[in-house]
Amino acid sequence: MRIAELLENTFNLTGIYAHHLQRHWIILQRQPELLRIFNTIINSEQPIKLEPVVAHKLNSLGLIKLSDNKAVISCELYRRYFQDIERE
Repeated sequence: MRIAELLENTFNLTGIYAHHLQRHWIILQRQPELLRIFNTIINSEQPIKLEPVVAHKLNSLGLIKLSDNKAVISCELYRRYFQDIERE
């Protein structure tokens, strides 16, 4: 398997991170306000200011990185996966 194939398979429902990503998706679906805010973060080029409780929840999940209560996505894997889910 080539690196490009491995990377492409990472983002689908049978990839090596599928269980981890699906678990986060279920958590976000159960909290619509958290999902709405997270979607804002993944679609933004700039850090987003968050309320402390929201920042804590998303940071605890490992989905974001924080600096002065401003959030950015913690890794490109999450951005690509959740943007793909959002489009479906």
